[in-house]
Amino acid sequence: MFVADDRMKPAVDQIRAFAEQQMRETGAPGCQIALTGREGLIAHLELGHANIDSCSPIQPDTMFEFGSIGKSFTAICYLQLAEAGQVELHGPFTNYLPWFSVQSIHEPITVHHLLTHTAGIIGGTDFTPGQEFEVWSLRNTTTGAPPGTFFHYSNIGYKALGLALERIEGKPYAQIVRERIFEPLGMTNASSVIDASIRSRLAVGYQPEFDDRPRLPSHRLVPAPWLETNTGDGCLTASACDLAIYQRMLLNRGAYPGGRLISDESFRLMSTSYIDTGDDDGYGYGYGLAVPVDPPSGAFGHSGGMVGYISAMEGNLHTGFGAIVFTNSMNSTSSIALHALKALAAAASGEECPPIPKSESHHLTDFAGIYRNREITLEFVERDGDLLLYHDGQTSTLIKSMPHPDRFVDDVDGRRQFPFRFERDFEGTVTAVAHGPAQWLKKPNSGEAATAPEVWRAYAGHYRSYNPWESNFRVVIRDGSLILIWPQGAEDELIPIGDGFRVGADPRLPERLWFDTIVEGQTLQARDSLGSIYHRFFTP
Repeated sequence: MFVADDRMKPAVDQIRAFAEQQMRETGAPGCQIALTGREGLIAHLELGHANIDSCSPIQPDTMFEFGSIGKSFTAICYLQLAEAGQVELHGPFTNYLPWFSVQSIHEPITVHHLLTHTAGIIGGTDFTPGQEFEVWSLRNTTTGAPPGTFFHYSNIGYKALGLALERIEGKPYAQIVRERIFEPLGMTNASSVIDASIRSRLAVGYQPEFDDRPRLPSHRLVPAPWLETNTGDGCLTASACDLAIYQRMLLNRGAYPGGRLISDESFRLMSTSYIDTGDDDGYGYGYGLAVPVDPPSGAFGHSGGMVGYISAMEGNLHTGFGAIVFTNSMNSTSSIALHALKALAAAASGEECPPIPKSESHHLTDFAGIYRNREITLEFVERDGDLLLYHDGQTSTLIKSMPHPDRFVDDVDGRRQFPFRFERDFEGTVTAVAHGPAQWLKKPNSGEAATAPEVWRAYAGHYRSYNPWESNFRVVIRDGSLILIWPQGAEDELIPIGDGFRVGADPRLPERLWFDTIVEGQTLQARDSLGSIYHRFFTP
């Protein structure tokens, strides 16, 4: 651990304690943190291991993949080109990538729309190792909403932006980022492409041993698949200290000791909230940055996720502090970064540091009660800090599914692939619990049972692909609806549209799913919007 100013040491010590607490609770192998002000580095911390097998500790120069934080690098390149008159942010994107195409009845998609995730296009699934065919395949998809009207996070949109940059500049994306950002800032412990040449400098990325069910504290970590990438949505790596150099430039509104990367006006464009993200957290989206819908707070940031790595970059223009937090596992780091900003601001003002946040949880009594459907009754009881399930004369102790406070797992055969997912009304009262295809209500349902079309029975099952980003999902029929369930328990209702289904209830969503090849009453494969194929698997 390094601390540049002794006055900040109490805050740094508390940030370290919180990070260590989070690592214990989530089982993260390692964590690297850089804390910065506008003028320079305040502290850096290295916790845990870069490699579990060799017990190699994380060092200050250990590099991490930081995923979607790289979107702001792509945005800066476009703002630089706009300042030079080479790009019109509100002009048709096909001016810069002529073969870009998507089926739409709306106005043309612009650079601005892609930078703000408001183009109305799908998110993308990384179904090809290279990016060109994935972006080309957008021509087989349809927009879900007019450009500029609806936020839908799109990695493939930033891949298209990266390809257009290469066409404008006549250089690889990695070279563009290196020349335009890394070299001026002096980011020498960073790489603008993820390939085998930097593998030995990276912390090993880890993921849970089971990729098809909610994670439990007892599950081991295993090395994540190795991926190489050169895409504009996130292909960059650095140590936390090197990314803090970049963050200082943002805290100084585009300026750095050697000049400016972008003008103050370009930074204003970058840090303006153009659309609410809809996550009920008060944040909107600018150009590669998440910023509050209410500007006076001065906050900005972005998280990033790669296979085996999670990152967070949080800063505040008013206080002048920033925090970078990396981990080499699939555990969120945003809470550490956000608390770090509060602790640093308090220390700078001579105030006592705010208390370490408690783990997100609810009183187990929220979930206690009797839940019924037309066939089965479940009783949940809180006892001595545990949530117990009584069913059919048997008692089980449920385990909290990390990191979701309303999801619990019964780790017995036949039940562990789905969490018990408690559902709340608008007032926060628990009203129901779901487990895969089944649902139970606290209040008896006296109405007729909802029925699903008979053909939907063929669709229910477990589907897999060789895509390490989204390797598998399950489809169930619940109360007359077709539900897509991801391994950690997130759900999307499948809504019939045309000859397929829309993924999600909101009619503005562009994602689609189709089922085909029915043999002996079972669909053998599912296809997403880009044609990525998931095959029926033998596991339930």
